[in-house]
Amino acid sequence: MKAWLLPILKQLLIFIAVVVVIGQWQSRHLPSGEAPVSGVRTIAGDSQSLPIKGQATLIYFFAPWCGVCKLSMPNLNTIQRLFPTLSINAVALDFESEEDVRKFSEDLGLRVPILLGGEDLRKSWQIDAYPTYMIIDSSGKIRASAIGYSSQLGMILRVTWTKIFS
Repeated sequence: MKAWLLPILKQLLIFIAVVVVIGQWQSRHLPSGEAPVSGVRTIAGDSQSLPIKGQATLIYFFAPWCGVCKLSMPNLNTIQRLFPTLSINAVALDFESEEDVRKFSEDLGLRVPILLGGEDLRKSWQIDAYPTYMIIDSSGKIRASAIGYSSQLGMILRVTWTKIFS
């Protein structure tokens, strides 16, 4: 191994460890175990339950004013394409109007269902920062959660590592 490569690998491992520790610390107050069950309204006006009973679900909580959400939400379209049996739902919280949510999702070209949440939903899911997302297995158990930006690869790895399809 080249002598110059070892210090770079050490720094990379330290960086990865720091990112993992910070992520764990940020999500320490998120719910674990059984996911709360919530009734929500879609932006189209229909009713839906979260999580979807009997189906693996990724729930992505966002606010239309959130810059980090704007950067990471297009990754949901790819996740949906790669995992067609995974139900993906984007839940708008902390918004001024439905039109703001509609424009935000249209501007990003989102192809996942957009749901409208409120203060009760935010409290029951313990959402304190945006974006926050959770992966829930078909039995309703929260298998993974994260706060903040997640790359496409990060989302793919979390969905894969949770083994929600086994």
